[in-house]
Amino acid sequence: MPFHRIAVIHRLETPYASLVRQELDFAGIPFSGVSRRTLADTPGGRLLLGFLGLATGLNEGIDRETLLNLVGSAPVRFPRSSSDSGQRRRRAVLVPATHWISLTREARANGPVEQWKERLEAYARQQAQRQRARSGDGGADASDANDPAAAVRRLDIDALISFLTELESRLNLVRSSSTTWDAASDTLGKFLREYLAVGESEADDHDRILRLLEEMKSLATWNASFDLDVLRNAIGDGLKSPVSDRGNPVGSGVYVGPPAGIVGTEYSLVFAVGMVEGQFPHPPRVSAVGEWLDAGNRASTQRALERYDFLGAVAAGGEVALSYPAAGADRRAAYPSRWLLEAANLLHQSASPGSARLTSSNLAVDGASKPWLSVIQSREDGLRQLATFSAGGSANSTAADVSDYNLVHLLTGPRRGLSSHPAISRSDRLVRALSARGAKLGSTLTHWDGLVGDGSPGVVSIGTPDRPISASALETWATSPTAFS
Repeated sequence: MPFHRIAVIHRLETPYASLVRQELDFAGIPFSGVSRRTLADTPGGRLLLGFLGLATGLNEGIDRETLLNLVGSAPVRFPRSSSDSGQRRRRAVLVPATHWISLTREARANGPVEQWKERLEAYARQQAQRQRARSGDGGADASDANDPAAAVRRLDIDALISFLTELESRLNLVRSSSTTWDAASDTLGKFLREYLAVGESEADDHDRILRLLEEMKSLATWNASFDLDVLRNAIGDGLKSPVSDRGNPVGSGVYVGPPAGIVGTEYSLVFAVGMVEGQFPHPPRVSAVGEWLDAGNRASTQRALERYDFLGAVAAGGEVALSYPAAGADRRAAYPSRWLLEAANLLHQSASPGSARLTSSNLAVDGASKPWLSVIQSREDGLRQLATFSAGGSANSTAADVSDYNLVHLLTGPRRGLSSHPAISRSDRLVRALSARGAKLGSTLTHWDGLVGDGSPGVVSIGTPDRPISASALETWATSPTAFS
């Protein structure tokens, strides 16, 4: 189906529009529509603001969550290190943001770079000891040469520490008391050029951000002393500028925008996302100044106009899919919009005349009797549907990226040897989970099933020569040995 025959409508710009555009960008799918994004919403803007946030709080070290937001909000690549002797990498190598998120949180790394190093090293030693204890391959001084997971972990930690060390040096350049406006602008521009992997669709916006940084140098002509907070506020104000036109007018790609943008048009598929009560439709805005001036009529007029736009957008689609999340980004429960429930009841009464009215509490109940309803219970359920679809050999089952390919391969491929798969071997938690599952399903009694004695390496983790194992501790371990591993 041509892309220009598909539309995705939303009521709120954040988070739905930004997420849809980002996914389409990653997949290389052109999109069009009315954009309300600013330069701060682009990868370059998010990376620049994240860098300044780290620089502002550098007195307490590198904050873990701020760093993870920085590498997770934009395609960040490894920069050219000062030790590269002037040789640049031939191609950009993106940092493994998702893996670093789990690694740093498990290691509880935070604060100064030296503390990051200590906690990451301690985490690596702890994981190596646990692996040796599980496999029974020697004591604490045994070599990790034959442990592929330990070797991969070592490479990941070395790469992360190198990244942090280089990042800290650049943060210090901006924070230095001798920094001038010219130097700060040059440092930030170099940071963006070396750390951000710029896609073709973002090139114009990236150039605008670099020009904004050049304009910051004019502050020196006012004889203003350099101040990091002033720089951060000035850049924040500059990044409020709307993004540039991507050159895709309506009709040249997947439409992404508000419902009003497709009223009176015709599309083959229309997807309405984020249909949550209180958001779609949005509560009418009433001016506090004129609240006493016919506020009820103005609110009803606003609601009627929004209703017209929604019905017009639905009428524009040959097929229409309305969706809502079970929870918001803050993990609070979300409930279907009254307009979604209205459409659901129309379909339900057509298929089952005289049936009870659907509400938010029974909408997803007994899905088998509602052929018009699709429910994704969880991420895992969605992955299973993807795997089933791909295993069917459909011509459209080509993976969108490496992550999709790995997920489908893991869910549809043989179960043996999963721990050696590249997508699994990098995660100690997944490797341990597979080991536990295999041991519990096997016919041999292992320490995962409560084996106690010389054949159980896990028993060394409870009790010491100075503190013998108590009967209650032994009973607890036998019931749930993973609590001590």
